[in-house]
Amino acid sequence: MKKIFLIFIIFCFSISLYSQIGGLSASKLNTITAESVAKNQIEFEPAFSITATKGFGYNRFDSPIYNNSFGFRFTYGAFKNTEFGFSVPFDMSNFQFGSKFMFFSKDQISSAFFGGLNIDFSTTIPEYQAGGGVILSTQNSEIFSTDLQIGYIYSFHEYNPNGFYVNMDNGVYIGKIQYILGANFLKNIDLISNYELWLTPGITIEPAKNFLLVLMYPFTVWGDYYYTRRSFNFALTITLF
Repeated sequence: MKKIFLIFIIFCFSISLYSQIGGLSASKLNTITAESVAKNQIEFEPAFSITATKGFGYNRFDSPIYNNSFGFRFTYGAFKNTEFGFSVPFDMSNFQFGSKFMFFSKDQISSAFFGGLNIDFSTTIPEYQAGGGVILSTQNSEIFSTDLQIGYIYSFHEYNPNGFYVNMDNGVYIGKIQYILGANFLKNIDLISNYELWLTPGITIEPAKNFLLVLMYPFTVWGDYYYTRRSFNFALTITLF
């Protein structure tokens, strides 16, 4: 019974902590890139993750609780510099709809607006979140680039806090492999002491044209919370048409 209760608490906590706009393309790991999918192209991305959650302080328990998840992302380049997409887990418990528009691109700098809607069907009554923000991408050299994303999430349910998040991925190509270090911060503004920072090292590999392998290992490093997490995530990005 205690373990079931802990799983329930972790599940609720993870929803509020990781609620971001989904369905959009990225060139690295967790951070959305300013550039959109080319017009009339489709990106299809199956993804798998395994997460180990462990408590500390008075929430400490003997061994980590492991949670596996499997889902898909579909992103469509509807117009020049504009894409729409959605993400959905295999169990169809929630949907994330997103859109992105690149409004500026000059030399090695580009910027975009993004926005979307999240719907959680795991509760008796569906719960909704809306959000958006801005993205800045820079190509610092031929092999080194940075993506920065600043977003805000608004919940339509008073017991789900509103919050903002900042994601940043830095990537450098050595041969055909891109080595990436990402940093991700989230703050729930309705709760004075609820924030978290985690780091995400990883790589991307392009084994063939229109195929991209993504491997990453996000883990909690700092924050005011009761649980820490570490994950292993795998995704395969396929470009169609």
